[in-house]
Amino acid sequence: MKSHILVTTAALVILFAITGITQDFDVINHPGYVNLDDIDIPDDALNVTEVSIGPEILQMVNMFSDEDVPEDAFGGFLNITVKTFDVDSLISGDIRKKMIKLDKKLKREKWSPLVRSRSGGEFTNVSIKYSKDKKKSLGLFIMSLEPGNEASFVNIVGNIDFNQLKDMDIGIKGSALDSLKHVMDDDE
Repeated sequence: MKSHILVTTAALVILFAITGITQDFDVINHPGYVNLDDIDIPDDALNVTEVSIGPEILQMVNMFSDEDVPEDAFGGFLNITVKTFDVDSLISGDIRKKMIKLDKKLKREKWSPLVRSRSGGEFTNVSIKYSKDKKKSLGLFIMSLEPGNEASFVNIVGNIDFNQLKDMDIGIKGSALDSLKHVMDDDE
């Protein structure tokens, strides 16, 4: 399961290295960005996956690139952050509170929900942020909690091509990505 994320991450880094992206980018002020700094992964958490492919890596890659490549060279993705980790019953409540706080923030910032589910202690939210004219997406945010099992957070900043996202197979199974995949499969 986790090896899919590592393979995907390696492929993305190689793709960024091949294409290069020359634009300075302030991810924190982008409307499709969701700050996950408050999501602390416990030191003793098992099965942890953290992925961060963003402006810092892109700037490093740009040092080796001689070509000007448009911002949407990689399907419009500008930043990808993934945090997935096992949670026990002791920290599930704390994570759930943080998710509810993030959910309220998404509503205030006018993110559009694609999937929302609360059942018992389980919590799933898949939301997309559109441009004001609704002609392109600015970001995708996924969060999921299965108490005593796993918490997942994914933020993709930029214009999202759902077919490209579907083909990425990020590898987080049994979570919000399964719900998103179901929605995307239904659209075909």
